[in-house]
Amino acid sequence: MALPTRVEEGTIQTSRRRPAAARVAPERIHEFVAELLGDDVHAARVLSFATGVVGVLHAAALGVHAIGRGLADAMGLDPKHAIKQIDRLLSNTGVTVWQFSKAFRERWTGSGVRERLQGRGQRGT
Repeated sequence: MALPTRVEEGTIQTSRRRPAAARVAPERIHEFVAELLGDDVHAARVLSFATGVVGVLHAAALGVHAIGRGLADAMGLDPKHAIKQIDRLLSNTGVTVWQFSKAFRERWTGSGVRERLQGRGQRGT
C-alpha cells in the first residue's frame, strides 16, 4: 500500500494552508517503516503507522492534536481529518507498542544491523 501523495487543491480534504517543507520526505518515512515492520504487520497498519510518524516528526509536541496538525502540515491535509486519523490510530486496540518494538529489535539490533552494513559494502563489528 503506497503512502498517499499530497492532496490536490479542490478535493474535500485539502487545507488552504500551504504544505510545510517536509523535514524528511513522507515517502521515505513510509519506506523506512515498511522495511522496519516487513511482513509482520498488515500493509494498512504500516501505512497508518507511517503517517503517524510523519505527524510526530512535523509536530512540536506529542499530543494527538499536535501530531495531527503536523501530519496535516506535512501532507497538505485538512487538520480536522488528520487529527481524526491520528486519534483512530492511537485508540486502535489492535496496535500495540510491543508489536513495533519487537519488529525493531529483530530487524535493527545485533546480527540484523551487521547484515545490513555488510550488504552495503561496509564492515560490521
